[in-house]
Amino acid sequence: EVIHCALWGKGGLAVQELQEDGSLSLVPVDPELRPSATPVYSPDGSLLAVPMEQSVVLFSLLSRSKQGEIPVRGVSQLHFSATGRFLVVFRRYVKAADGKQAEPNLFLFALSDVEHAIEVSSWVQRSFDREKTIQWLEDDSFFAKINTNEVQFFATENLQDAQQPRFRLSSKGVASFAISKGRKDIFVSTFTPSIKGQPGFVEIRKFPQIHDSPITRKSFFKCDSATMKWGGKGSTAALLVKTSTDVDKTGKSYYGESGIYYMKADGSLSQNVKLDKEGPVHDAEFVPDNTGEFIIVFGVMPAVAMLFGSNGEPKFSFGTNMRNSIFCAPHGRFVAIAGFGNLRGGIDVWDLDRKKRIGSSESPCSSTFSWAASSRFFLTAVLSPRLRIDNEVKIFSYYGEERASIQADMEAAIGGWSNEKELKRDTDAVRVKGEFYWAAFAPAKEGIFPDRPSSPNRKAKVAEAQGEKAKAGAYVPPHLKGKDVALPSFRLREDDVNIRAGSLRKQSTSQPVRAVVGMGAEDVAKATKNRRKRNRNKKSSTVGEQKDEEEERAEPITVVEEAEAPKNLDPEAQWAKKVRSNFFTLCSVKDFPWGFTQFAVVKYLMQEKALKKKLRQIVELQEKKKRGEELNDDQLAKIASQKVGCCNLTLMIALTCKVGS
Repeated sequence: EVIHCALWGKGGLAVQELQEDGSLSLVPVDPELRPSATPVYSPDGSLLAVPMEQSVVLFSLLSRSKQGEIPVRGVSQLHFSATGRFLVVFRRYVKAADGKQAEPNLFLFALSDVEHAIEVSSWVQRSFDREKTIQWLEDDSFFAKINTNEVQFFATENLQDAQQPRFRLSSKGVASFAISKGRKDIFVSTFTPSIKGQPGFVEIRKFPQIHDSPITRKSFFKCDSATMKWGGKGSTAALLVKTSTDVDKTGKSYYGESGIYYMKADGSLSQNVKLDKEGPVHDAEFVPDNTGEFIIVFGVMPAVAMLFGSNGEPKFSFGTNMRNSIFCAPHGRFVAIAGFGNLRGGIDVWDLDRKKRIGSSESPCSSTFSWAASSRFFLTAVLSPRLRIDNEVKIFSYYGEERASIQADMEAAIGGWSNEKELKRDTDAVRVKGEFYWAAFAPAKEGIFPDRPSSPNRKAKVAEAQGEKAKAGAYVPPHLKGKDVALPSFRLREDDVNIRAGSLRKQSTSQPVRAVVGMGAEDVAKATKNRRKRNRNKKSSTVGEQKDEEEERAEPITVVEEAEAPKNLDPEAQWAKKVRSNFFTLCSVKDFPWGFTQFAVVKYLMQEKALKKKLRQIVELQEKKKRGEELNDDQLAKIASQKVGCCNLTLMIALTCKVGS
């Protein structure tokens, strides 16, 4: 099968055929076929609808010729139905003069006979969104159109019925809606934004029972707009709701706040997706394999990309990187996580079945990404008007190897391409002139291209052919270059560290251990271990048995790190070491008055030190008195307190020796 790729540029329209071996050949196109707006593929990729100044041309990619024409002038947007049997045509709304009713500017055409399209209905529409204004059921039996305070549903089994709505879903202030996939168990979600202090909400109803109470409803207190995406089919259908506000009242972002919510169509689950990094939600997409898994890119840069299961819990982390976009291949096996917009254009391709990254590439300044229907190639494009210079289209293999480059700032016009012009495999560039406005691969019917796994050892071959890129070293200030000076080890941003990708385990819900400043982590862990032992023993034995067992199983806990004492210590030093060790052991015993806290240990050490110092001073004063030196009243009072100090020290030693006795 042939994969088609179309380009629209300043010189006109160009169509290419991409072979499975990576070669590209140009398809002859009428030079007069110059689009006035973005062309659109039919869902099966057989037709390309091209809006012109005076009409809409239906170009067949199979016969490489014009198949039909729709006489509507000034068309700005086109939209095919789910099966390609209908085409929606929109042109700019023009306000009528003298208060008259405006002329219809939204048209629906039936394409049963492509050569003779039939106008089915028309409406007056002020604005149009290709993916939101009109949506279709998977079999084209119904289509829905949003209107003021309602969503209208039209039947298409009889073209006369398509002129008036069959059902109306009324909801005051409804701003958008979305229809789930599948031909059975179809669901419709509607979104109403926050108005006058009232929270916004999303409701899910089953079709065609849209007048019944909603199956589930989720309210949002901070929500000015929302994007809804359906995943799965039938009873496994689920909805992702990405909410956003216009203003961030916390002052952390210029672009408002954002959140992500996960709702199952059957109402069994409706929750906020827990993200472990602060920052905006950049993108969210369902994996197109109908398993209910989805991917979210979130957090301040470098952002985190994470795979979530159908239960809304994280399953796999793709790590952190400068990425903000998700593009899933048609078969759902591969996914490209890219950084477009104001990022450098890095692209990582992952195999979701193996949970491995199979390739990486870079396409700076790109604003468009498109997968081929075979899932073996993708393209990126630098387009106008976002960037009016260096417009370029690059074609990559699924493992990130660049196969072709089409640049727009060269010699020949697109409309002048002939059959002799060929784009070779080894990244040769076709010479064209002007700007690029649109580029995309054509879709294909499901089952045309098989779901093929990634080729073994492909990544190693690419690395061997291209050579591994040298990793950039740490920044060296100009005044330190060429000097043997140790650079500082700190980082300006700790988030710059790339968290490794890998499967995620369910995080523990226990509270973190509270520790006193200065206490080592090992001490805290050992203390927690002993506390858990005591709790287990308390349930399985009596209080008396528990006390004996704790005293036997208690382990010494070192709070102050000290060098190991030599074995030939004098008896007094050995006794002092035993006293200290016994005291620390006693701290873990339940009946000790202070309990096991670091404050108790510090308090003991301070009192012990103070008492010993006082006794040393008393001994010095007694020696002075024996030598006949005069002492003042305070010094005499201190000598008199010798007995009390000795008693206090003896009491402390007795307590510490309790365990050792």
